[in-house]
Amino acid sequence: MLKFTKQQSQAPLLLDRQALIFDIEEHLAEQFPQMVAAVPRGYLWALINESIRIALWLRIQDVEHIRFFCALRWKFAPGFYREPRLWRILTEAGRTEAARMEALGDPEMERAWQAAIAARNPAHWDDQPETLAQ
Repeated sequence: MLKFTKQQSQAPLLLDRQALIFDIEEHLAEQFPQMVAAVPRGYLWALINESIRIALWLRIQDVEHIRFFCALRWKFAPGFYREPRLWRILTEAGRTEAARMEALGDPEMERAWQAAIAARNPAHWDDQPETLAQ
């Protein structure tokens, strides 16, 4: 029996940006049907594409984690990663990607999430996290 690793099974989505955008669109539509329905599809695709770009810049390369990152932007704030404590977790080189994603949900991060939500700004949909790293 032929078995694929998780990385091999995700490769088609990771190598085809449009397929990944469609996959994330479906994922977001399940979680946030009213919000997704309210956004014109072309603009929605642009928002998803930008979210993918930011996730990849943050070294998030697992499809499930990319979906999670995109959903966090919709659920809490498009620039949630700007919050310094969340930024430290997302950019920490010493942790695996899975450990970084898990750390975002740590109960100790409650105040960081509250701060990220309080700083919610629609302009962060067009963010350039590269400039935050400087």
